[in-house]
Amino acid sequence: MLKELFKEIWDERKIADEEGAEYVSCVDCGKRIYEQNLKVHHFSHTHSKGNSPHLKFEKSNVQIRCFACHSFLDNGLKIKYNIID
Repeated sequence: MLKELFKEIWDERKIADEEGAEYVSCVDCGKRIYEQNLKVHHFSHTHSKGNSPHLKFEKSNVQIRCFACHSFLDNGLKIKYNIID
């Protein structure tokens, strides 16, 4: 069911580049994410599913982020910048 929601969100938010290829932009850094590269990990819940399970299927609670920004949001600097203690 979550994959169907993500497909709906993609369809609603996609735009076309200069050559007509469809993409969405990461809400944080603006990186273009093209459909052929789109993965489930590009969809991020603003309010976590664990803390706010009632918002799990709310489109307004789902943002599209590149892998680096999603990792940073979930895990902080250690993941985004590959910092090891």
